Amino acid sequence: MEEKDFDEQEEGINLLDYLNILFKRWKLIALIFVSIVFFTGLFSILKRPIFTAEVTLLPSFETQAGMSGQLSQLGSIASQFGISPGEVSINSPLIYEKMLKSRELIDRVVQREFYSPRDKEKKTLIEIYKIDREEDPEKQIFLAYKTFLNTIKANIDNKSMTLSLSVNANNPYLAADIANAMIEELDQYNREIRTTKAATNKEFIEGRVDETQEKLKEAEEELKRFRQENRRIEDSPELLLQLGRLTRQVKLQEELFITLKREYELAKIQEVKDTPVIYTLGKAKPPMQKSSPKRKLNVLIAAIISLIIGVGGVFLVEYAESNGWNMESLEKTEGFKVISTDFRILAQRVKKRLKKVIRKGKGKRKKEKG
Repeated sequence: MEEKDFDEQEEGINLLDYLNILFKRWKLIALIFVSIVFFTGLFSILKRPIFTAEVTLLPSFETQAGMSGQLSQLGSIASQFGISPGEVSINSPLIYEKMLKSRELIDRVVQREFYSPRDKEKKTLIEIYKIDREEDPEKQIFLAYKTFLNTIKANIDNKSMTLSLSVNANNPYLAADIANAMIEELDQYNREIRTTKAATNKEFIEGRVDETQEKLKEAEEELKRFRQENRRIEDSPELLLQLGRLTRQVKLQEELFITLKREYELAKIQEVKDTPVIYTLGKAKPPMQKSSPKRKLNVLIAAIISLIIGVGGVFLVEYAESNGWNMESLEKTEGFKVISTDFRILAQRVKKRLKKVIRKGKGKRKKEKG
């Protein structure tokens, strides 16, 4: 009998009943909808626009012969950036991605000067980020590094083996300038840390060339003195033996010098081949449109969320009233008293904080006028 009554109740609740509930409390839905959409739109308008400049990197592709001279350094470079040498090649975009986010490279960028359209003068990113108020220079650079790290993004396209760098800034021209500066510093940093085997070999051979040249001069001078001091040596087997020894010494130093000189030239050529070059598909250009905030999208999402909250709130209120809940009975509960007390304390703190901010703002304006 009870199951039958329950089924009849369920059949009695139809779509029209739900619509009646929504229509009865449409003002609450409208209030929630307008409030959320209004404040979302206001936030999107007041928030400073963000512009994103992009540049695509195409690391150079080496021939097998050129790469063979670089493989010995790959292990140390990859491990320096926390990458397993077996995972990447010498010109892998993954290495360049790690370089772009490295402390060493970013520290260089944040200390470079860029034209600030707002201040109408050149400033470092430390000054543009308003971090120069910090007294400790090391802390300034560290804070600038952390701030800057949140403004860049590097994405790797595994199909084309390219790397896209995105830089965010409050001005389109500043964003483009920073992106191009990042590429310049990356190229310079890349050249510095890649001390190749050919470069080390060239330095060693260069030292040996100078050393052999000195020994050749000494051997030639010794042979010259011997001949000047001994005009007639045909009848002296000992002098003939000494002449042969000195002559062989000069020839030996000559051959060694020629060989080292040839090796030195080859090492210079190999060093140029091993110098990594980073290519870009054009320089970063100032973006024409801001990347955020996306006002229309934000308002649309806010509208959908507000409708969900509004409809859910209406049914919650209807359910509470149907079960005999009201404000009087709710206020008597212990939980409501605790929540209301906490809310009042929070409201008082917020009010005090707002007063301090307003007083500070007035003080700054008075100083500027004075």
